[in-house]
This record gives sequence, structure tokens and C-alpha cells, in this order.
Amino acid sequence: MAAAKKPAMKVAPTVDAYIAGFPADVPLALSRCAKRSEPQRPPHIGLYPMLRGSAADEKKLAPYRAAKATARLPLGTPIPVGVVKKIVAVRLKERRTAAT
Repeated sequence: MAAAKKPAMKVAPTVDAYIAGFPADVPLALSRCAKRSEPQRPPHIGLYPMLRGSAADEKKLAPYRAAKATARLPLGTPIPVGVVKKIVAVRLKERRTAAT
């Protein structure tokens, strides 16, 4: 017997669209959590999950890999837009493939 296929998550086209998809009380709760956690927040932006790429991709991503599945972009340094675009593009492709 084949395992049941996990339903695909809906991919929002923008962050605003993603947030708008929640019930009305959720964005306010998220905002409150963000304000309360501000003093403890680490000085970086995290991307989860981190992709596994070709050897060339791995070399580009290595300075940002904080853990097996985490990319960490330190605040106060230029954001590596090319690296972020690569991570996002691969993750979107993976999610779209999983949805079909």
C-alpha cells in the first residue's frame, strides 16, 4: 500500500499576501511577538531551509551556512542578493515540483 501523499502547501506570491492569508488576529500577534523579542534577537537574518547545491553553489554558500539547513546573513554587512535569489529560486522550484 502506497503512503498517503502529503498535501502541498499553497505558495503566496508575496510576504504581504502570505500574512493576509492568516485570520485577522494573527498579524497583530506576530507583531507583538516581534516587539517583545527584539532585545534578544540575534544580529542576523536566517533563511531556512538551506539548499544543497552543486560544488560551485556550495562554495558560494559556505560563508553563510550556519548549520546543516540554515543560512545566516549577518546584519551590518551587504546582503548577498545573488545568494538569496539562488536559495529562493531553488526552494520555489522544489515546492512547485512537490505540489504536482
